[in-house]
Amino acid sequence: MFSQEKIIAIGKFYFATKSHSRVINTFRQKYPGETAPNGSKITHLVQRFCAAGWVAGRKRSGRASLLKMKVADVETALQRSPTKISRKLTVQLGMSQSTAWRAEPELTFDRLKYTL
Repeated sequence: MFSQEKIIAIGKFYFATKSHSRVINTFRQKYPGETAPNGSKITHLVQRFCAAGWVAGRKRSGRASLLKMKVADVETALQRSPTKISRKLTVQLGMSQSTAWRAEPELTFDRLKYTL
């Protein structure tokens, strides 16, 4: 993922030279130590600019992918009963199974430690 400044620089390099290899070389000279974009990434960024007229990505909704409250609910339920099957757990909590699955990696509680 490139910053806005680097995306603008890639666009300027491309429109000045119309060459992917020159863009990559110029990028490496201007930003040493950074990963240079490949040809398909340069093409994608230029196409996005030509289609939309700007280099910024689309506006995100800002909604959290998983609420902290739900993660806490799953964690407390698992602490009470670590061997409970996830299907029964989700029915008890009133949430979908996929929500519980997405919450599991964020838990500070190690479920396997208590089930063995």
